Amino acid sequence: MIGVKRKTGSYIRCIPEKVCQSPGTKRAAQRFGMASSIAAFIRKAIVPLLDFTCDGGHVNRLTKRLIPSGGQDIKAIKGYRFTNNKYTEEGKIIAVRIDFSTRKIIGTGIFTADEKICIPGIGTLIIINGAGEIIDIQEEEIPVLNASRYIAQITMPSKNTPFTQRE
Repeated sequence: MIGVKRKTGSYIRCIPEKVCQSPGTKRAAQRFGMASSIAAFIRKAIVPLLDFTCDGGHVNRLTKRLIPSGGQDIKAIKGYRFTNNKYTEEGKIIAVRIDFSTRKIIGTGIFTADEKICIPGIGTLIIINGAGEIIDIQEEEIPVLNASRYIAQITMPSKNTPFTQRE
């Protein structure tokens, strides 16, 4: 039995014995499940390194970017922001190397403009600027990157576009 609360009152109904899903609904549910799982893993790796609190919609926005590929196209999250606030901290770069095949965080680091980004290991390197925006994703093994090349990539919305419309 399931308790259901509606505008017209509270009801108790039985759980259906069998749920009939169309093939399209089943595929959509599988894509959502995989994307949601990958998004949660990415958040677990990155959010503890941020100096600010993420806004309330960051979970849904990240998952939404991964749904079309079922979480397989990690580059789809490039440009994603963990907050809709205009907070920026120039001169800071966060890098996280993740091995999605083993579901392990290989390494993390916070770098300044005069440092080299070096997180050795096999996996995808995700680079986030001080504003909490994912600015680069390196899936191939690049041993060392210059942090200074990412410092200038803090993007701000134009005056004509409300900031809340960005993803």
